[in-house]
This record gives sequence, C-alpha cells and structure tokens, in this order.
Amino acid sequence: MKQFYFLTSAVVSAALLAGCGPQADVTLKVYNWGGYIYERDPEIAGDQDLVDQFEDWYEETYGVSVNVQYTTYGTNEEMYTNVVELGRDYDIFAPSDFMIQRLMREGWLRPFDTNEDGSKKYLTNYESYVSPYLQDIYESLEVANVGTVADYAAGYMWGTVGLVYNPDEVVEEDMSSWQALYDPAYEDRGMIKDSVREVLMTAIMDVYKADFDNARTDYENGNLTAAQYNAFITEKINTLDTQVLSELEPSLEALVDNAYGLETDNAKNDIVSGKIDMFMAWSGDATYAMDTADEEDGVALKYVIPEEGSNIWFDGFIMHKDIAEDDEGVEEDKQVNVVAQRFIDYVSTPEIAIQNMGYIGYTSFIAGDDVLQSVIDLNDEYNDGVAESELVATDLTYFFEGTLDSLDLADAQLFVQPYRQIQTQYPDPETIIRTALFSDFGELNDDIAALWARVKL
Repeated sequence: MKQFYFLTSAVVSAALLAGCGPQADVTLKVYNWGGYIYERDPEIAGDQDLVDQFEDWYEETYGVSVNVQYTTYGTNEEMYTNVVELGRDYDIFAPSDFMIQRLMREGWLRPFDTNEDGSKKYLTNYESYVSPYLQDIYESLEVANVGTVADYAAGYMWGTVGLVYNPDEVVEEDMSSWQALYDPAYEDRGMIKDSVREVLMTAIMDVYKADFDNARTDYENGNLTAAQYNAFITEKINTLDTQVLSELEPSLEALVDNAYGLETDNAKNDIVSGKIDMFMAWSGDATYAMDTADEEDGVALKYVIPEEGSNIWFDGFIMHKDIAEDDEGVEEDKQVNVVAQRFIDYVSTPEIAIQNMGYIGYTSFIAGDDVLQSVIDLNDEYNDGVAESELVATDLTYFFEGTLDSLDLADAQLFVQPYRQIQTQYPDPETIIRTALFSDFGELNDDIAALWARVKL
C-alpha cells in the first residue's frame, strides 16, 4: 500500500558492491515494500540511506559489521509467493495485517524474543514509543492456537484508503462517495489502483451501497453503536463467496471502463500534471501528491474517506521462522535474529520514524514527544498564510496518549486544514469508525486473482 518506486535494481547493485568488499560478520535479508524506507538526499553532503545508517550504527554500537541485503515487493500477494511458494530466502518482511495473520496461521513466523516479564527483549524503543492505540489493535488481533499479532509483528506504518481530488476540477460533494469512480461525468478523469483488494472493496460498496448507507444512517441516529457500525462494515467488505464474486464482476468492469487507467504509483504525479482530476489512493500517496502539488503548481489537493466506508491497514515487521536456524553457538550480537530485531527497533526510534515519514508520506506506529513536535511543526508550515477561518480543530490525543513526557495532551489538539495532509496522516477517531481491516481471501485467492485478471483485459 505504498509508494512504488521499485528500487530493486538499485538495491541489488548496492548488494553486489557490498559483496566486493570485506565479508560482513552478519548478513540481514530485509524484504519490504518499494519506496518504503528513507533514501539519502543527494543534495545533502554525507547523507545516507537508512539501511547504511543502520549498518554504521550497529558496528559502532556492537563492534559487528552488518550487510543489509534490502529488496522490495509490490503487493502482499507478491511477497507471499516469493516467501512461501517459491521459498526465497528472507529474514524479515513487512506485510499488512491480514497477511501477517495468514502467515501466523500457516506457521511461517518466529515470535519476538521476550524477557521473563513478557517485554520484548530487543524491542525497547518500540515498546517505549509505539502508540498504545495501535498496539492495542495489534494485541486484539488473535490467531487461534498461535497468539496475537503483537507476539509476531512490530507495527511499522499504517494508513487508510480514500480518494485524492483536485477541488478546482470536480464537484467536492461528489467525492464523498465511491460512486464518483463510476460517475460518467468523471469518465477518463480518475484512476484506480491495480490492487485487487481495494477495487473489490469499492465494488462491494457499489453493489451493496444501500446497505452501507442504511448502516450509516442507523449509526448517526443512534440505532447502532460505533462498535456495531464498524463490525457491519468489517463483515460486509470481507463476506466473499463465488455468488458474491459473480455479483461484483459487472461492477468491477464498470469501474475499470470509467477510469482513465490503473496505477501502482503514477497517479500521484498524474494528478499534479493535470492528466487526471482524482484517484483512488493510499493515504501516504495522498500526502505525497498534496505535498508535490503544493510545491509545483500551488493546487491544494484534498483527500477524503468516502461515506460508505473504507479500509484501514497496518503494516508490521515480522521474522521468518527459519531466521535463527544457523545461529546456534553464535555470539548474541552476531545472531541474525538478534540483528533483525535490533533493525526493527532501530526504525522504531522517533528520530528514524520522523525521517521515514518525511520521505515516504506514510504514518509511523511511533508516537512520543519528538514525533508530536514534528507534527506540530509540519502543521505550522502547512498553515503558513492560511486564514484561521479555514482551519478546523482535530484531536490527536488518541494516538499520542501515554507516550508524552515533555509535551502534554493539550499539544496534540491542533487546528488543521480539512481534508489535507495532517488529517490524511492522522484520521480522527470518528472517521476511523467507518474503516475496517481486510481479511485474507483464503480459498478464494485464485478465483479472485482470475477475476481481476479477466476484468482488467
């Protein structure tokens, strides 16, 4: 769900160059989404990729040289194929919540090492700074007879799915519904994700729109609690069988036919250049598009989660079950599984989390004073020259509560531009209520892949 820069060739080249030098004490094989980690700014002297920063830090801290072989994938399904079906050798990877649960259920993962009190032995930064709001979600996601997601995954980034649009070119009220992607008035003016989960969700919200609208009305009228409303959306977008798929296929065909095209990473640039006026977006791509448009043409793009509902996702780092198979008798600092956990903990420091967020546009699991201060500073920068009357109050205490020291919760109550960057990165709790996690397709994986391939032709 990321910015797909597809850095594989550059990463492979770096790995080959590394292989020409002295042999490292430890090789750590990291498999991550494309464009999902900080890369150096060539205009800043001495700046380093985050991977290089970690290698230097580890050697300085533990006297052990590490070679991180970093490669990338484009979808959860691609990652699963390479790790499970093809058996390619990776130590850690960062899939989404539903895929983490699938890998847990199938026995592919190793849990984190813990101390006697149950705390994570090598994830001290993570446990100190992770947002309790998100960690509670991880702890609530349980796989029967295996454990909770929190036992096996450390949250990395999270976000939502919505619509980015140019308010100068569309009717803003139209963007409040996924129906905008079907509207003939916007034919060839919008792009959709070449990602089967998101388009399938959109088709479900088209075919069963009346059900989603009725549930929203019931919630607003007090006939459904927030938990009941969220449970409805979660169940509805994950209720799939062959009959449902047959009902969704015409909707998917209409969705594709009305779109300018399918995309994995180019829509955020196409909307800035004016090729399109809206696109289905992951929140990090939305932030990137808004920042780019601000810098290049002064157009204030917006991002909205449609009223019918949407997906919320959580990506986390996990370890392959075989990561420690060669570590017996190896000193602690040179054990691959220890290096892996320290890598995960390294990217969980507030300083690195801020660096990552600034580069990729997505929102880290990490909270704390430094992260909140960075949000405050960024919001001040965004609001420079914007009239106070154009700002709305937003409360981020749900995310930062329990992690602050020098700042207090009052500092987490900001005035922001509606439907812009800060609200995109940190949706308010009322918006989160109408977002839901995806479940694994299970036995329908092949049927759904075939359906999407057929519809795209």
